[in-house]
Amino acid sequence: MRFKKILLVYILLILFTPVVTIGISADSNPPTWDKSWSYRKEIVLPISTNNSYEIFQPIDVDIKFDNLCWAENEEKHSVRVVCWYENEWHELESQIYDLDYNKPNFISRCGLVFLIPEFADGTERYFVYYDNTEKKSPNYPDHVNVEDSYYYFEPISGISAEGDYYKIIEDGYVVYGVGQKGKVLDRRLSQVVIKEKPKTEDFGLIESDIIASFSFSYNDGFEEEDEISSDYSLVSKEITVDGNLMAEFRIVSESKDENLRTSNVYKYYYCPNKNKRINVHVTHQVFNDVTVKGIINVDGRYGAIISYQSKSEKVQKMRFGEILPFLHCYDENNKIIEYEINQNPENKEREWIVPYTDDVDLGEKAWLSYDEGKTGKAHAVIFSSNKNIIKTGTNERDGIQLKATEKEYLDALGAEIDYASINFGRNSYEKGGNQDLDIPGDLFIEYDAEFYTSEEGGYPDVVKESEIYRTLIKYRHVTEEDDGEGDQCIYRLGVIPRWTGEIFSHPLLNNLIKINLTHVYAELYQNDDLISIGYAVKPFLGAPIILFPKLATGEYIVKVFLKVLNRTPKFIGFETVEINEDKTINVLCTWPKNIIILTRDQNGNYIENTNIILYKNETVIASNITTGNSDTVFTVPINILQPYILKAYYKGFKISDEEIGVFKNEIYIRLDLYDLNINITDELGLAPGVNVNPYITSSMMNEKTSINPQEIFSGKYLFTKIPSAFYDLYISYGSFSDMFHIKVPNAKYLDIKFKAKYDLSISLLNSRGSSIDSDGKKMNIFRDDIKIIDSAYVGDDILLPPGKYTVKIYYRGSLIGVKNINLITDKNIKVATKIESVIPVLVTGLVLVFIAEMIL
Repeated sequence: MRFKKILLVYILLILFTPVVTIGISADSNPPTWDKSWSYRKEIVLPISTNNSYEIFQPIDVDIKFDNLCWAENEEKHSVRVVCWYENEWHELESQIYDLDYNKPNFISRCGLVFLIPEFADGTERYFVYYDNTEKKSPNYPDHVNVEDSYYYFEPISGISAEGDYYKIIEDGYVVYGVGQKGKVLDRRLSQVVIKEKPKTEDFGLIESDIIASFSFSYNDGFEEEDEISSDYSLVSKEITVDGNLMAEFRIVSESKDENLRTSNVYKYYYCPNKNKRINVHVTHQVFNDVTVKGIINVDGRYGAIISYQSKSEKVQKMRFGEILPFLHCYDENNKIIEYEINQNPENKEREWIVPYTDDVDLGEKAWLSYDEGKTGKAHAVIFSSNKNIIKTGTNERDGIQLKATEKEYLDALGAEIDYASINFGRNSYEKGGNQDLDIPGDLFIEYDAEFYTSEEGGYPDVVKESEIYRTLIKYRHVTEEDDGEGDQCIYRLGVIPRWTGEIFSHPLLNNLIKINLTHVYAELYQNDDLISIGYAVKPFLGAPIILFPKLATGEYIVKVFLKVLNRTPKFIGFETVEINEDKTINVLCTWPKNIIILTRDQNGNYIENTNIILYKNETVIASNITTGNSDTVFTVPINILQPYILKAYYKGFKISDEEIGVFKNEIYIRLDLYDLNINITDELGLAPGVNVNPYITSSMMNEKTSINPQEIFSGKYLFTKIPSAFYDLYISYGSFSDMFHIKVPNAKYLDIKFKAKYDLSISLLNSRGSSIDSDGKKMNIFRDDIKIIDSAYVGDDILLPPGKYTVKIYYRGSLIGVKNINLITDKNIKVATKIESVIPVLVTGLVLVFIAEMIL
């Protein structure tokens, strides 16, 4: 019986022990995901994932590799992120960036991005796998893209949004636009984040949801135009990362007086759910002391949330935006406080809902929310901290203070535009004290923030997001700054065409008849290269404008064209412009006229290859190269104020320089042309055996030009259709050159002697390749089967023109050696002959003697 019990226990141990052992192994040390990867490293997240709110949060960490990690670039690499969950491996989409190479194709560290997966519940574990050998590219879907773009919208003249921006696209939809430069109403666009409504396909003001600004500003007077802000002009811009899950770019801007500068780095992470976030690392600098004046509530703003609400009964394009009813924030007393906002302000002056005297400072859980309440939409700025914002600044108080204002911006032409702004900035006031209006010249501000939108969760969602953000930001990888200047194509040119018959392109007429009767466009050139084509935008009221964004410094010419229905476009105006800042120019447009240029020789024939250039002042308006079968026609705007200048060049000679007035439409250019025949022979009277490169040029040319002839046959050349002039004829080969003065048409046929000669010396070899003397040996030399040298002794000094020769060696009348040579420099040649070496005979004789001695 005891034996049976022992046996039963033994059987139970055998059956159940392996199960227990595998379970423990799975929990403590998951099996290998893929044995073709050599190394793995566990990633311990800084946040718990047992709450559904953490799903799809971006993890952006710095990874250091303990072993060699193969990575050719951000797309081709061996790095994979995998998750162990419920005893299964799940590969997660990931992205690497900011690679640090320790040798070619191998990195020691990088930034790594992935998202918390949808199934996360706090029990999963995360690992990064890598290898020291090449792997296939992961080819994950590219969810995020950033594009350097331009936008213009002007429904009513003076009410416009226009500028350069970075467009952030997620899975085909526009999520944000981040302004590089430009204006929205009276606000500058640089460092402005414009959030678009969900599922927006084309960026636009009508589709915008909310605006956040991250520039520094203060007021220097009582008017809004007196605001001094670092968003005035763009200094530089650069896309630093554009990956499948995250995009990053940098924008540097400054104030008009260059006393304020902002340098911000923007990061957008892929976010599959409807709530969106963009991260900003902000730095503001002040270089000289300033004092706030006038509107003292704008006393050093670090940024703002701004909303516009436009209403119009007649113009659909003037219906956009909304003003939300509440402002919530977490204050210095660790409480959430609430302010109500008037959703239909009627005051034309700013009404301060939260003035500086309220002393609203953000607390340690630093966030502010512009929202619809506990549910509904909420737009928030969340800070990593409310402390250590001020890096340097004499007598500056650390912290972040809120102010809020609203006003009616416009009420005219059947349209109403309202405006609300929640500002965050200097901690300039404490109750019981005085407002600090002095901004020091050594002020340096630096902080991290997240601009966050919840579509339905109200400000409670902001509270949850702030907790996660303040934790994750401490561990995020920071891209090393590049000292380069970034992209310098930052200027904008506006072209206003005047007198274009714009009535026929008015939006009302186009909408009425559903046909574009006319449209105006412009071509922009630099150094005769077409840079861009822009089309006129006609607002409901006001002049049309053509915009060319993202231009580098330099000189440009603008050409304006008018197209009526499907007819050929007409060139109606032009202007030159020097770009070193944003500019808007007027182009006077007139009617086109044809200028016909006839070029003929003395026989009435067309002259080919004449370079005809039409100038206004010193600007090239049109140019053409003539053909041999038609005249040149320039269709250009009528020159009412200044004459055109026509210049024509033929083979380096200026053959026309003439003014063309408003009533002159035809120019006749006659030029006498002649042929010149050249016969070149060398010192042997033969055509040169090498290319002597004949050409002519003249000191009478305006543009030094070499005229080359046609080679009729060897040694005979023809210069065709050359003008009457004194010329220098050059021939050359190698280090030899010669020049002859000639006059056309006096000289029509010329015989030229090519005088180059080279030394030829000859050594002889026997049949074994040993040198032999040349006594009694003679030679004949041939070129083109013509005997040049007859029965000369080998060893005589020989001078010959360059060319291909055959050398034949004779001894006692018998041919003993032949060699073909190409004489193109002084040359010493060796000719092998049939003469036998005496050494084999001597050796044979000695062997026979030795054998004989042995026998005898």
